Amino acid sequence: SGALLSTPHGIFVNGNYAYITVFGSNALEIVDVSNPSVPVHKGSLLHGVGGALLSQPRSIFVSGNYAYIVSTGSSALEIIDVSNPSAPVHKSSLSNGTGGALLSTPHSIFVSGNYAYIASAGSNALEIVDVSNPSAPVHKGSLSHGAGGALLDNPQGVFVSGNYAYVASGNSDALEIVDVSNPSAPVHKGSL
Repeated sequence: SGALLSTPHGIFVNGNYAYITVFGSNALEIVDVSNPSVPVHKGSLLHGVGGALLSQPRSIFVSGNYAYIVSTGSSALEIIDVSNPSAPVHKSSLSNGTGGALLSTPHSIFVSGNYAYIASAGSNALEIVDVSNPSAPVHKGSLSHGAGGALLDNPQGVFVSGNYAYVASGNSDALEIVDVSNPSAPVHKGSL
């Protein structure tokens, strides 16, 4: 079938397509699911092709014509143009440390508006990236474990709603809630 599905980790469905991050294959796999009883391989993009940082990709969020992927092996945010699902193309990326980005071993991503919110397990942080220009993502702000009481020790998952980011903190055995109304200065709001 041509499908790259060795140890798939993340999935996002948008329209007729399922976008899958494939940890073992170091790839993005796109499957046509318009007929759910007969899913069909549509396209894929491998680590390194066109500069794509897809080493051990874990989580994905699709918005508009772009797939936003966090790659644990690359310690990076990878942005892929998926406007043609049969031929996804590397658009840009942001690596750990670039411009102050805390992206060591990122595990989860959520895109809302002009920003990508990333749970960076290795950085023990919530990283916020300005993706208003998908060809040039820029570090906007971050909140590290312990800052203002934030429980962000080995964060695994993130979901954004309104002015708040909800983060599942693995080693803290906690839910951390972060006020992200000012993306350049996220603030610990509460935890459980």
